[in-house]
Amino acid sequence: MELALRQLTSLLQRGLRRDDTRDVSEQIIQQTRHWIIEPMNLEPLDTGSEQEIEGQPSFTQETQKLFSPDTVQRFFADVLRQYQFPWTITQDPAAGHARVSLSRRQLTLPEDTWMSVSKIRELLGHEIETHAFRASAGEKSSLALLSIGLQGFLDTEEGLAISYAQEVAQQSSASKPNKTWIGTLATGLASGVICEPFTFTRLLMFLESVNVLRSLLAGRGLTVAEIREDARKNAQSRCLRTWRGVTHLVHPGICSTKDTVYLRGFLAVSQALMEEDAMFERLMVGSVGLNHLDDLTEVGIVKPAVVHRRLATDPELESYIMRFADEA
Repeated sequence: MELALRQLTSLLQRGLRRDDTRDVSEQIIQQTRHWIIEPMNLEPLDTGSEQEIEGQPSFTQETQKLFSPDTVQRFFADVLRQYQFPWTITQDPAAGHARVSLSRRQLTLPEDTWMSVSKIRELLGHEIETHAFRASAGEKSSLALLSIGLQGFLDTEEGLAISYAQEVAQQSSASKPNKTWIGTLATGLASGVICEPFTFTRLLMFLESVNVLRSLLAGRGLTVAEIREDARKNAQSRCLRTWRGVTHLVHPGICSTKDTVYLRGFLAVSQALMEEDAMFERLMVGSVGLNHLDDLTEVGIVKPAVVHRRLATDPELESYIMRFADEA
């Protein structure tokens, strides 16, 4: 929770330094005055650059080119063929973003959305070369149970996906973008870790203000109305995630804590990767957790049954995608 708060501290301090964001920063700070841990009493998270805290890479020429849904589908079909994963790919007109279904072995792409190389990298690294890869590698291992996930594997699953996504993002960014831990912050506020538990409406309004500040600082060239609409939509989505599965919102402090796995898993996986060079390969044997690795070593499962090609980190990925581009 402290890391999430320190990230908020960085955001608020940046907001105070600009005339156009000072008011919204002060409004947010006022709401934190009675927290057990006040963000403005913490050291800000060292982000290295203003762009990093927003998770917005310094766009290179690569990120400007867009590819059609059909091109993206053909590209991913070839990737799945290389990995010999028996998956299908569909286009859904109702989908707002790409998603994978591990149980159905299916990648779903939004039918009308064109994608940049950076977005394709992100999807390839996070969904295909982490989630899909671990499930498929587990299925091909000598212990097929690894395809559906051992008990408590989710922290490692999501932490590894974030860690690899950050490595992938460096191919289209001059710096390593930081993950915004808004899920940890939202869960902490809703459960009352550092203050009286936030209600759905109160958290919605708070996150909307935070999103407005983040967008203004990011300088995306949107109108104030567009910024507020986007901020509201993202805040609603986050609140729905935070209270998913809760049937009655009248009891403060009752919420879903699932979104805490991302930061917790990322910290654990990052530490493990620093301590052992072979850790990435060991984690790719299936849907396993860090706590399962010693037992898997005893039964001889120490590397994936499929070679991980790290395609998402290929500096020539754009040329690879171009092979499947629509003909003029």
